[in-house]
Amino acid sequence: MKTEKNFMRKFLTQFTGQIDIFVGFVSGFIVPMQGFLIFTIALVFTDMFTGIRAAKKRNESITSRGFYRTVEKLTLYVSLIFLAHGFDFVFLPGLTDYSPVTYAASFAIARTEMKSNAENIKAVTGTDAWPEILEKIKIFKK
Repeated sequence: MKTEKNFMRKFLTQFTGQIDIFVGFVSGFIVPMQGFLIFTIALVFTDMFTGIRAAKKRNESITSRGFYRTVEKLTLYVSLIFLAHGFDFVFLPGLTDYSPVTYAASFAIARTEMKSNAENIKAVTGTDAWPEILEKIKIFKK
């Protein structure tokens, strides 16, 4: 009986140590992306909110398809940020303070969602903020 208790105690200690290492690795991978992830999630939910307001203004019906698109966008955007960060992590390991692929992917997502939000806000209020926003990011103006 005592041997079984010692075995279980050793097993649980080793297992807990392995879980700690795993959690540490995952945290070390995710923490640098948290700002990108939080901002992306905020943009998508804001787009959903402004989209609902714009649809109501245009007397369009609100459907489950629109909500599905929100979940789909969140899933795909978060996947892209994870993939971009993984690319930086694997292929550009010396750049610890700057992750160019993660920044580029996150910027592309943010630009798309900002434009969508601006269009929705214009539909509701009549204020077209997008040209002003583009003026601030001239290098991406087409």
